[in-house]
Amino acid sequence: LGYRKRVGIAQALVGSPPLLIFDEPISGLDPRQIIEVRQLIRSLAGKHTVLISSHILTEVSRTCDRVVVIHDGQLAGELAGDMEDLEERFIALTEKPVLEVGK
Repeated sequence: LGYRKRVGIAQALVGSPPLLIFDEPISGLDPRQIIEVRQLIRSLAGKHTVLISSHILTEVSRTCDRVVVIHDGQLAGELAGDMEDLEERFIALTEKPVLEVGK
């Protein structure tokens, strides 16, 4: 799986497109490959617009400078800057209000 994932990334880079979209770019990779892919994605910033779709928030926080949270098909929020508390911020943006019994 790791080999196919890296070939797919290489194919996406052929022709140097202005927009790159990666869906779960580190799934199936070993720790060394994860580091390499993270560094590659960060190196593409500035030369390309890079969109990453992932549910692995720790990886998103290590790779991205800006995060858009989409929840139930709607824009829930946009986060930029320090990603250290991304999990807590994500939970706050996607929490559903608790229904009170009897109401």
